[in-house]
Amino acid sequence: MLIKQLLRAIARIGIPMRSVPALDLLLKGKSGIHQLEDIDIDDLLGRESVSNDISLLEECIEGKTILVTGAGGSIGSEICRQVVYHGAKHVIMLDSSEFNLYQIDKELNETHITSSLLGSILNIDFLKSVFESYNIDTIYHAAAYKHVPLVESNVIAGTINNVVGTFNLS
Repeated sequence: MLIKQLLRAIARIGIPMRSVPALDLLLKGKSGIHQLEDIDIDDLLGRESVSNDISLLEECIEGKTILVTGAGGSIGSEICRQVVYHGAKHVIMLDSSEFNLYQIDKELNETHITSSLLGSILNIDFLKSVFESYNIDTIYHAAAYKHVPLVESNVIAGTINNVVGTFNLS
């Protein structure tokens, strides 16, 4: 996780990145230090990258009030960054983790109109108050348990959070 964050930060400032051949190949003389290869951030995904439909993003984000659930997580915080980048009028960041929400709030709140809400998608009364307080145009729902082996070992908690929480947002 830290390596991906570092590589993203390096890519943003435009420093080219290269990989060195494996040490065992160097030692066996099967490769040389001169065989550096450029690293593309998409290489770190472990799957094919998906291109954004910019017109759809603009239609759903630009000038709109956006709610991002799970805003402090790895996926949610990147959604918040992208929503800000694509011109949202107001970003409501919701998370149940105080520390994670604090981190993304600290990053974005100084330069953008954001509201950070500490709460759970399982609390229907809380969600009702959020929808009554803000005129939300678009919801990006990332408040889910995503680590499959852990969720498979905790089926009840995973089902309640992922299914009931999603239902509460509808």
